[in-house]
Amino acid sequence: MQWTGDDLGKYPKDRLETLGVFIKSWRKTGRNVIVCPISSAVGEFYGIKPSLWLKLVIEEIQRYTNRPVVIKPKDSDSTLESVLLDAWCIVAYNSNAALEAIVNGVPAFVLGPAASRGMAETSLSKIETPKYPENRELWLCGLSYQQWTLDEIRAGKCWEWLT
Repeated sequence: MQWTGDDLGKYPKDRLETLGVFIKSWRKTGRNVIVCPISSAVGEFYGIKPSLWLKLVIEEIQRYTNRPVVIKPKDSDSTLESVLLDAWCIVAYNSNAALEAIVNGVPAFVLGPAASRGMAETSLSKIETPKYPENRELWLCGLSYQQWTLDEIRAGKCWEWLT
């Protein structure tokens, strides 16, 4: 269900350039650990109780750091951009927020199946030593080729690519 990034370097830059994505330098400062809770739909799909997941993740983070933990639900009034301003890292199960953080130079911890997993750390025991991959542009080029417009789908281009 998620592109794994196993074939980095296979994809050209054209789609990424069309999207106008700007990759920010890794930021190695910040105070807060941002946690993006699992939505009820994701929890139901994967058989995870969101409130229990959140409780266990916070407990695990607190085993390895004294940094403040900030909960950022998808439907909160604060924007992800504003929460990332003082973020040390972001923790998510499979949220697009991890992808956005990585593009914005904030390291991510991804705990479930997600396209951003290869660019993130997967063990909360490393919360003080996050991963800073150098190949984010290659990853985003590949990720951009996993998305299709309706016109491309209608024209059969995605099927040509996938077969």
